[in-house]
Amino acid sequence: MAKAASELIPASDLAGTGGIAVTNYENVTAVANVEVIGAGHPLPDLAGFHAPKKLPSALNKLKKMI
Repeated sequence: MAKAASELIPASDLAGTGGIAVTNYENVTAVANVEVIGAGHPLPDLAGFHAPKKLPSALNKLKKMI
C-alpha cells in the first residue's frame, strides 16, 4: 500500500516529510520517499513499539508545509 501511495502522491509533495510504513519483517522492501520499518507480527516487538514514536516529528514537518 505504501508503494501504491508513493506512486500516486508526487515526490514534491513529500519533500522533507516522506512517509512511514510499518510491516512485518518478511515484507520490508524499499519504497521511494517512505521509511519502511520492519516489526514483529503477530507478536509485537520493540521495533513495533518504537515505530509510532516517529510520527510526531513527521507530522510537525508536514504541519510546517501547510
